Amino acid sequence: MEDMDFSSVFFDELREKLEEAENSLKNYFESKDVSYLKELYRVFHTIKGSASLVGFSGFQRVAHKIEEIFKDIYENKREISQQDTARIMRVISVFKDKKDDLTESEIEKILKFLEGEISNLDDERDSSTNSEFESLGYHEILESVIKVENNIILGNVNLATIELRNLKKYLNELIQTKEFVQVDRLFDGFDNLVFQESTLNGKKVRLVLECQDLKIPIKDVQALRDSLVHIVRNSIAHGIEPPNERKKLGKSEEGIIKISTHLDSENISIIVEDDGSGIDLERVKEKMRFSGYDTIDPLEVIFQPGFSTRDSSDLSSGRGMGLYAAKTFIESRGGSINIRTERGKGTKFIIRLPIMFIVKKVIVVRSDTNIFAIDLSEVLFVQNNPNVFEFNTSKSLRYNDELYELLTLGEFKSRTFGVFLKNKRAILVDEILGIFDGQFVQQRSNISKYFVKNIFPFPVPVIDFELIKNTTSSFEKQKTSERKATVLIVDDSNITRLVVQSFLESRGYKVMQAKNGIEALEKSGFDLAIVDIEMPGIDGYETTKRLKKKFPEIPVIILTTRSSTEDVRKGLESGANAYMIKGENLERLLTLIERFLKG
Repeated sequence: MEDMDFSSVFFDELREKLEEAENSLKNYFESKDVSYLKELYRVFHTIKGSASLVGFSGFQRVAHKIEEIFKDIYENKREISQQDTARIMRVISVFKDKKDDLTESEIEKILKFLEGEISNLDDERDSSTNSEFESLGYHEILESVIKVENNIILGNVNLATIELRNLKKYLNELIQTKEFVQVDRLFDGFDNLVFQESTLNGKKVRLVLECQDLKIPIKDVQALRDSLVHIVRNSIAHGIEPPNERKKLGKSEEGIIKISTHLDSENISIIVEDDGSGIDLERVKEKMRFSGYDTIDPLEVIFQPGFSTRDSSDLSSGRGMGLYAAKTFIESRGGSINIRTERGKGTKFIIRLPIMFIVKKVIVVRSDTNIFAIDLSEVLFVQNNPNVFEFNTSKSLRYNDELYELLTLGEFKSRTFGVFLKNKRAILVDEILGIFDGQFVQQRSNISKYFVKNIFPFPVPVIDFELIKNTTSSFEKQKTSERKATVLIVDDSNITRLVVQSFLESRGYKVMQAKNGIEALEKSGFDLAIVDIEMPGIDGYETTKRLKKKFPEIPVIILTTRSSTEDVRKGLESGANAYMIKGENLERLLTLIERFLKG
């Protein structure tokens, strides 16, 4: 598929959906038919999902609010008031005029307007908005841009370059201030959380916090906080023993939950540990045998949706979905979560999240037809026409009587350059394209943990040499194992189908599309299906059931904006092999597809 401007496709679809919404509102007031309210809920649910896929978080947040309004009205069987209708129609008109995502101030204003806190959306900016505008530093940025432009016109390239570097530094500091917060913000109110949960479970628990001076993206705070809440609740409900039991074991009646954060290489580590009973692995294995999970590591099965060692849910631990949700979010950010446990002594949940520096310097190289980047901080030096030393089946590069283990990234046609790394390894490349500043993107591949953008029109993988150690040729393996599988995408949103299709086709998959469940059931010749929940006609749950009945061996992945525990449960009970939330990193979708198709 050719490169597409997904934002323009989004706005085309947005206008189409908004017209549907206006017609449904008018039809509702003429007929009082509640089915139009359900249709309005579905329309804004679709807008929310489409916005999440193209990264328009402003539209996503406001659409979610309107979706919740119609859901409440429909489920509680009450009529929508004329005042609510007028407000929503006004917001629709604002949506229609937009050509980019909603700003933070626009979001705040629209949400207040929908709540009835302000009477209209037409007021001029107030003083607080003006001060916010000024505090962003736009005047300083404009001044620097003018200086750069004038120096280029005058031929002062060196002065223009210096001014650009100063501007880049200033913008980087500005972004760090506006888009990142201290990690300890995650734990605001955790004292109360621990008190409430321990009281609820009849236990005594004390919280200990040890946080280093670290920053995390503001956009991740709520989801990461939710993940940590699940883990803390799990530790109190399942880990810490009741006071009388702890006393018999020679422990203090008061259990301890300790949360610590620290910098680990290029990861932020968040550790949640308790001094409770530890995980009863024999109990876990027993449950696994009855749940069909007997081939999975006992410490991994705990994260599976719906798995719990308890025979019934409780107010703290829910239905076995909390840890699954936590793992899903953390992995969507390129991180990992692991468990260490010791019977009678306690359990540790270890979360690692990659630090995405705003700007980092990389060296971009070409090997055969492949272009990739290397973090410049890992590079010792580059040598022209290096000496290759061969011993048995292994190869090394020699420099000053020292050998550097040779890692290969495709069959090199020449030995033009050797890139020597600080870890006593080296690679051969055909061309050095330059040293650049690039912005990191949280995205994994088989040879990298992240990509770098703003150098070429496409993101470039930044090589993780631990991932390719001892491999013969990661790129060649990828070429020789070309994927011919066909994936069916079932979604009423055009933007969703196009985004997912473009992503999968760039990874070698063939793609089929269906606009709804009925159309999907008429398709054949696909190896895996991706299904939305909210669709006209039959919903995603029923579509999944019918697909699994017709094609029992074909895996189905539900991809939706609906993220409640009940939705996940219904999705898995309908026969879906996995449940994924729109807005998560699409690399997780790729991982799921590869796992199911290999099986």
